[in-house]
Amino acid sequence: MSSSQHTVENSQCQAKTEVESARLRSLCPQYDETRHKAYVDRILQALDDPNIHNIALSGAYGAGKSSILQGLKKYKPSTIFISLSTLGTNLVDNSSNGQLSNHASPAEQANRIQKEIVKQLLYRADPQKLPASRFKRIHGARCSSLIARSASVAAAIALVSLIVGLPDKLPLVSEQPWYDLVIKLLLVSLLLTILLLALGRLLQGTISLDKVAVGPTTVSLSANAETYFDRYLDEIIYFFEITKLRLVVFEDIDRFDNPQIFDQLRELNTLLNNAGQLKRKGQTCPIVFVYAVKDSIFDTWQYPNTTSATDGARRDLATVEVERANRTKFFDLIIPVVSFVTHQSARDLLKQELRDVHPSVSPELINLAAKHVPDLRLLRSACNEYQIYADLLLRDNGLELEHDKLFAMMLYKVVHMRDFEQIRLGASALDEVYKKSVSVIQQKIAQLNEKYDHFEKEVNAENEAENRGEKFTELIKWIVATQNNREKSFYVEVDGNKYAKSQTVTTEFWDKIAHLADNEKLIISPDNYESTFMTIYLTKLDLARFIGRDLVYYSPRTASAERLKWELKKISSEREEFRRATMSNLIEWDTVVPGMASNGEKCSFSKYIRHCLGSRLAADLIRYGYIDRNFVLYTSIYHDTSLSASAMSFKIQHIDAGRMNAIYRLEDHDLKDLLPSLDHDELMQPGAYNIFILDYLLRKPEEMQEYSAAMVDALVRDGHDERQLLQEYFSSEEVTRREQEDKFVALLAPKLPSLFTRIIELEGVPDHRQRHLMDVALRTMADSIDYDTTGLKDFIKASYDQLESLKSGSSVQLDAGIVALLFQKAEVKIPRLGALREDLCEKLIDNQSYEINRANLDTITRGDEISLDWLKMKRQACYEYVTAHLDKYLAALTEDSTVPASALTGNELVGEVVADLANNKSHASSASVDEPVGSTVAEQTFSVLDRVLDKTDKSVMITLGEPVPVKCWPTFAQQGRFAVDTNNTLAYIEACGLDEALAELMVEQGSIESSGKLEYSDYLAIAKPILEADERLIGLDQCIDLVNSLGNAEYIDPDDIEPIAGDMIGRLICSGIIEDDERSYQLARQLDDWSSRESAIASSKKFIDFMTPDIVKDDAAQIVNSKRIGEAVKRKILENPRLYCSCLNSEDLMTIRERAVSCSELRLGEDALMFFAEHYRGATDVIILLVRAIDNLEGTSIQNIVRALGDVYADLLVPGRQEIRVPAARGLEKILDKLKTVGAVSTYKLMKGGKEFKVHRRQK
Repeated sequence: MSSSQHTVENSQCQAKTEVESARLRSLCPQYDETRHKAYVDRILQALDDPNIHNIALSGAYGAGKSSILQGLKKYKPSTIFISLSTLGTNLVDNSSNGQLSNHASPAEQANRIQKEIVKQLLYRADPQKLPASRFKRIHGARCSSLIARSASVAAAIALVSLIVGLPDKLPLVSEQPWYDLVIKLLLVSLLLTILLLALGRLLQGTISLDKVAVGPTTVSLSANAETYFDRYLDEIIYFFEITKLRLVVFEDIDRFDNPQIFDQLRELNTLLNNAGQLKRKGQTCPIVFVYAVKDSIFDTWQYPNTTSATDGARRDLATVEVERANRTKFFDLIIPVVSFVTHQSARDLLKQELRDVHPSVSPELINLAAKHVPDLRLLRSACNEYQIYADLLLRDNGLELEHDKLFAMMLYKVVHMRDFEQIRLGASALDEVYKKSVSVIQQKIAQLNEKYDHFEKEVNAENEAENRGEKFTELIKWIVATQNNREKSFYVEVDGNKYAKSQTVTTEFWDKIAHLADNEKLIISPDNYESTFMTIYLTKLDLARFIGRDLVYYSPRTASAERLKWELKKISSEREEFRRATMSNLIEWDTVVPGMASNGEKCSFSKYIRHCLGSRLAADLIRYGYIDRNFVLYTSIYHDTSLSASAMSFKIQHIDAGRMNAIYRLEDHDLKDLLPSLDHDELMQPGAYNIFILDYLLRKPEEMQEYSAAMVDALVRDGHDERQLLQEYFSSEEVTRREQEDKFVALLAPKLPSLFTRIIELEGVPDHRQRHLMDVALRTMADSIDYDTTGLKDFIKASYDQLESLKSGSSVQLDAGIVALLFQKAEVKIPRLGALREDLCEKLIDNQSYEINRANLDTITRGDEISLDWLKMKRQACYEYVTAHLDKYLAALTEDSTVPASALTGNELVGEVVADLANNKSHASSASVDEPVGSTVAEQTFSVLDRVLDKTDKSVMITLGEPVPVKCWPTFAQQGRFAVDTNNTLAYIEACGLDEALAELMVEQGSIESSGKLEYSDYLAIAKPILEADERLIGLDQCIDLVNSLGNAEYIDPDDIEPIAGDMIGRLICSGIIEDDERSYQLARQLDDWSSRESAIASSKKFIDFMTPDIVKDDAAQIVNSKRIGEAVKRKILENPRLYCSCLNSEDLMTIRERAVSCSELRLGEDALMFFAEHYRGATDVIILLVRAIDNLEGTSIQNIVRALGDVYADLLVPGRQEIRVPAARGLEKILDKLKTVGAVSTYKLMKGGKEFKVHRRQK
């Protein structure tokens, strides 16, 4: 049975239903001769049997037991009927504290039942017929009895007054004493009788005597005790003795589920039938108890667990049933009642009950009711209540209520009476079910919204390709495994292109496969030695069979787009179904209730309803739509009948209850009457938040202007409910239209600070719609609102070029200034300014709201230079921005490798740019780049400058001087960023000195360009530090070249030079930097370093002209022995040894002599030879020197020299006859010949052996 079938008849009901009033059916048991006579006869037969004292009439509830007993009463009118209510039987009276407690034990419950039975027995008899009963009751006395008692008491009092002499004290009424006495006694008696009669009437039942205390003795007269059978057994026997009643019927005792009471009643019956006073006077008719019970009363009591699976495995069911059959010990006769009301027959009975009831109930609902309520009383009660409610609710039926749904609520009422009462308070279980259904729908929609957004983000070509790649890899692994080989890596050849394993997850790879012909092959080969499988060949068709045709024949981009479209459409359709869903739909779809589970299993909405309501009837009434969201309308009379049922339900369940249901479906005709019935305060409460109301207000701007304003004012509160309404409205595809969306956003924009955040946080809304909403919000925002910008940065970055009002060339009216300020607050950085309209672009440039990249820089400069010095000249704001983020700027310069850009171009502001960088006016974070930076500000400054210069064209040079900070000059020198000319070099040296950076630069350049004639001071300022530089920085030759490149012909004064040991002085002399004179040589003398002096002497061309003993000093030996010094200088020293060598030590003299000997061309004069002879004790070297010069010497000079040789040589000049032996020496023969010539020697002869000469001297 579908929900649509059982509502066909009701849907055709007119707005004004004519309700006919039918007579209500009594709920009392009714004896039916045709159905009940057989049971009554059986009971009457049993009563004739004197041995049967306890008769059970057993049958299920509603089987007709009470009706049968009513028939018994017809035949036995004196029968006593005792019926007990189950209400309150589980309450135990705690006499100690005067309170009642729940959960009585079976014994306590049995005592309560006994008490009720005794009361019903004893109170039914006339108290005057039971004068001996201790069970005192208040009853109305007869007037004659009261008069008699009053008169008796009055007479007694009058007699007492007579004894005490009271009449004598009264005035005389007669002269006759006896007559006077009699009159007085009669008057007193009459007055007392009247007084006692009045007091008796007035105080009857209000005074009782409880105790009489005399000293320590107390007499208690109270009989207030609990009514147990044992305690009141004599009263019960007395009752039956006096009343002569012998038949007692007990009804509803089985409702207590306490079989103990039957045991006690059987015992009571036995005691009564055995009581002697009841058998007097020939009374032999026994007392019979008849019980109306259900069979199952003894089943659950004696063996409560015998039907369990575990017990059934341990016990035979037949044995168990035999044990259960001991119920016969309670009864002498059991008469079963065959039920005439079942699930099947109840339908016919219900039809009969409803035969004369109007409006009629559908057969489908009748069948459903009969299935769950096979009880005639409940069915009849539901029918009666339906008639009353229908008469009151459906007669005018302004709410267009449906008959079946009203009857369904009556069925719910008779089964769930307490819960039905709570509906009007909104606190019923049915209300909870409805609220839960709303919650489930909302949560399900939220899940679908998340799913929607997930697919929008995740379904793309890259993910599609990755998914295919994973399947492809799994396929290869499987194929390799079938070869019993292993696969570690492979490559795939597709159409002549090779792809590594890692590339099989790329879109390029699958695009290539998609364009293959069906029979073209993929070749899969091992990629390294660890993969041992054989080459695999797969055609496109083969691959499609394995992983799916769609994955092979469609490119990832096409497939992902189609899949996304299909998935989003599917989600949207499911979401709209849930927005329309009813409680019945949730059951039909087996919807899971989030957050609820039973034994680890998810809880469906159907299970939740059964658990919450506790009956299958209620669950089925909801399942088939008989109880829906309008159930509350069927519980009370609503006088405001201008509203439709949906509108009235919404008002009651949501507006009045303050419970929001944003997707409660309301049609225009519902809202037309509902909205005028609400004041603005009601509309501004969450209970009125509804997307259909909001949509209606937006579609009726003129009629509903005030209501729209109130709704917008409410949404400005921006609480959870307000956000939920915005979410549901914008994500709904049913109510929203582009015009209404635009109006709504335009209304919110000037008032709602969180509007942008709310748009960004929308779930389940297509991206293009979110962008449109954002576009409208940007167009209509107000400059007076401090907007929340959470999430705006990422949203704008992702979609700025797709917002219509921001696009380049857009003609849409837009306050670019306000938008730019918003972007600035949100820290939005536009990746591509060229995509935006020009006015907005300019504002964003001024606000620095753009990414620093090549494209944006080109846009800002309109294709001109993007160097820092150009930006400083033309775009100051941009210049400040890029210098504050220098690392990004420098990276942008190289983004376009085809058209490289330079960080500096060298215009007139380049110095200021450098100054800004050096003076830390930018806030560039050098830590954001990979290059190491220093820990000090200076080191960081130089690092920044280095990076700028690295990105500057090599041709760009910086002129040193203002405004370029001096501290940056070394960096420029290191980078070779200034010309090595006299001006820059002079400025650099004056400011920084000659440091390593400048030295390297000058060495690299090789010369210093002349910038004009230099003053001597400037020339010296440059040359001096160069000449004095450490040779590790600048080699001497390079120093000479650099100084010479200055082009200054003027000598440097030796006093202005700090000499350095080595070749410096000599090279300066040689290069003409210093003059070749004695003063320059003195620089070398100052160093006390022979190599320096040697270099100076060797380099000097004029040393021989100014060399004096004071200049040469003790360097003579080193000079003559030097390989660098020219021979002229050496010859001058050797030829004048007495002048230059007199101060030398013997060792140096020997060096001089040896040098003189070694110089074969040297011809010394007499003085020189005499000096050597005087300072040399050996004659060999002097003889050699003398022999070389002998042709140039006169005889006298020769003799002087020989004489100076001393020893045997001096003896040669002393005349004598004795021959002299002279050691042989080279050239000695020539000397002897010369001496022979001058007459000093007569003859000589070389002796045998050649070691000596024998010389004959002159004799006289």
